[in-house]
Amino acid sequence: MAQQGAWVDEACDGFEALARCRERNYDIIFMDIVMPGLGGKEAAQRIHELYPRERMPKIVALTANAMPGERERLLAGGMDGCLIKPITEEQVADWLSFWRADPYEANNQAVTSYGDPAARGDLLEAELKQMLRVELPEHRRRIRNAYRSDDMARLREQVHRLHGAASICRLPPLQGACRNLEEALIKGKRHAIIGGMKRLLAEIDQQLDSDRQPRPPPTRMI
Repeated sequence: MAQQGAWVDEACDGFEALARCRERNYDIIFMDIVMPGLGGKEAAQRIHELYPRERMPKIVALTANAMPGERERLLAGGMDGCLIKPITEEQVADWLSFWRADPYEANNQAVTSYGDPAARGDLLEAELKQMLRVELPEHRRRIRNAYRSDDMARLREQVHRLHGAASICRLPPLQGACRNLEEALIKGKRHAIIGGMKRLLAEIDQQLDSDRQPRPPPTRMI
C-alpha cells in the first residue's frame, strides 16, 4: 500500500488500533475481525465513538469466515466494506482508489501499478509462504496449548489466524483443515473439534515435513 502512495500505519491488535486513532486521523482502516484482546468488531464500534461524522474513516473488515451471511452481518454492524481472505493486492488497490481524500494531495492521485502484476504477485506469495513456514511451529504450539487448556475462545482465535495466513499463501489443504476446525468450534460440537484438531495438526506436520525434505546437491559448474 505504501508503494501505491498511501501513508501506512500498522497495529497488532484492537487496543493498539484504538490508541493510534486517538493520536491521529485516518482515512481508511483495514480491520482484521479476529485479533487478540480486542476484536475487530468491538474496535470498529469504539472508533466510531472517537471520530466526528465528517471525519469518520472508512473501515473495511478482513475475515477468513466465508460462511453465508457473514458479509451482511459485518456491514450491518457498521463496517463500510468486507474482504474475504485470501485478499489480493488488487482488491486493496481498488479500495484505495475508490476512496478519495481532498485534504491530502497524495491520496487524490490514481493508484498506479508497478511492473508486471503477475510477477509481483508471485514474488509476494513466495515471500508470504516463506514467512508462514518459519511461523508454523509457533502456530502449532499455540493451537495445541489452547486445546489442552480447554480454552475454546483462544483456540478459535489461533485457528482463525492460521486460516487467514493459509488462505493468503494459497495452501488449500492447510486452509481446509483450518476451516473444518473453525466451523466445528463455531458449532460447539466436541467430537468434531477433536477430529478437526487431529486433522489440523497432521496437516501442519505435513507442511513442516515437506520443508525438511532433502534437496538435491547443487550442480557444479566447471
